Amino acid sequence: MRKIIVFLILAVPFTMLGNSVEQLFNSANEAYSNKKYADAINIYEQVIDSGYVSAELYYNLGNAYYKTDNISFAILNYERADKLSDDSDIDHNLSIARLKTIDKITPVEQIFIVDWIDAIRSNHNSIGWSYWSILFVWLTFTFFALLIFNRRTSIKKISFLGIVASLFLFSISFYFAYSTNEREYVKEFAILTTPSAYVKSSPDSQSQDLFILHEGVKMEVLDRVGDWNKIRLDNGEVGWIDKSSFRPI
Repeated sequence: MRKIIVFLILAVPFTMLGNSVEQLFNSANEAYSNKKYADAINIYEQVIDSGYVSAELYYNLGNAYYKTDNISFAILNYERADKLSDDSDIDHNLSIARLKTIDKITPVEQIFIVDWIDAIRSNHNSIGWSYWSILFVWLTFTFFALLIFNRRTSIKKISFLGIVASLFLFSISFYFAYSTNEREYVKEFAILTTPSAYVKSSPDSQSQDLFILHEGVKMEVLDRVGDWNKIRLDNGEVGWIDKSSFRPI
């Protein structure tokens, strides 16, 4: 009985917290609907500070920032939402927000086959490709069962071909899931959130300025030395930038 009482005592605050977060989220949505975008941003950020995150939350926050012309934070939250959901609306709004950035970073040219593979892989996030992998595993088992338990020669031939095709597609989807997950969660990316920042040749404020970046640029974080971070852009350019200039995705 004592254990039950303790559980109830612990469960009540969590229930109240859940209700509080839901109320805040609904209040933020209402503020957004009433075009009170600054209020909506403040409430959405409170929800995030409470420890709750979701693709919808980041997406709505990105929309609110976009409405206030804060493009860098709009892109930041769209990117965060894109990591959690395979939603075409997120990709669409992210593309629109990127059009408003000053710097247009052209990726390093790759051979056709690499670009083609990247284009296919970008159709889903790691979660989406994981679902495809699971589907092809089940198809493999289904065809294998037909091969074992069906006596008709024609069905056995079709089942064998189905096993080969399913295993091939599973291998591709698993590779895409793995590589996309690495890009989303292993590699660290960030968005420049200050209006502009100089990229240095070394982790020192007195070092040479290599080039200047403007808000909204996406970069990969490679290394850290104190308050300085080594970053790489899609065009291959590398340099050092102060950590106060960006926010991690």
